[in-house]
Amino acid sequence: MRIQLHIAVVTSRISAALGECETSTTGLLADPQPFLRVFETEFGIIQDRYADEWTPADEVSFLDARLSLYSYVLYQRASQTPGCIRLGNENELITQSSVTARQLLTVVTTFPEILSKGIFHVFRSASYAVFFLLRLLGTAPSHCIDEASIKNTVRQTFTILKNLSETGSDRRFQCMRVCRIIEHMINEDWNTEVPFTGRAESFMAMNFVADVAARGIIKATQQHSATRTERNREAPMAAGIQANMMPDLDLDFLASDPMEWAMDWQNIDDLLLPDENTHDFL
Repeated sequence: MRIQLHIAVVTSRISAALGECETSTTGLLADPQPFLRVFETEFGIIQDRYADEWTPADEVSFLDARLSLYSYVLYQRASQTPGCIRLGNENELITQSSVTARQLLTVVTTFPEILSKGIFHVFRSASYAVFFLLRLLGTAPSHCIDEASIKNTVRQTFTILKNLSETGSDRRFQCMRVCRIIEHMINEDWNTEVPFTGRAESFMAMNFVADVAARGIIKATQQHSATRTERNREAPMAAGIQANMMPDLDLDFLASDPMEWAMDWQNIDDLLLPDENTHDFL
């Protein structure tokens, strides 16, 4: 318990220092860079003190907290240059954040029971890490990331979530939805304009991954609408969504809580079957 409390305290301090700026419209600190070394030092202390005794769930919490620190910096830069991360001398941060996200998912894939039987925080952290990697895959300079390793990690996580979705787990529908986002976002072109992206400003650094979920939702909804329209050409509406319009989605959602997504996911045919975007990693 003390491990989780220590991690929670540092996470709260990160949020207060980097995400509660009263002079910013989003709450984000204009220049979070000076705080990186301070909090990295604290994370180093936590790791030295507890690494020999923490559980897989504890390690997930630790890596998730560290990833949240990187999100504050990376989203601030990405929002200044839409569609691309350009950090100059901070490219090392991109590399470190991708390694951290892969480490988190390695814990999950090594101990998959923490997804099915553990607390919801583990599932939220795994979803966050997957979306984080998908964002880096589409926006980070290629020399800063190991694309093959990222895709392999995403593929392994996809497989576990897909298998879990086929059980009687209470989280099976949430696993389906995360899988659907992976399918649509693994080869996403972030230079294309997608409506509503970045609208959920109240989530501050969460936007770094919320944009991934938002794009995935929109693409899945478009595909679902097109499929319904093809099957019933006489009906101008497909699943309650006009064929030539974007759905009126409420994107003020937590990426960790897909249950609020405005879509009839349970009735989508072949939900987990790979499409043309998934051939490279499945």
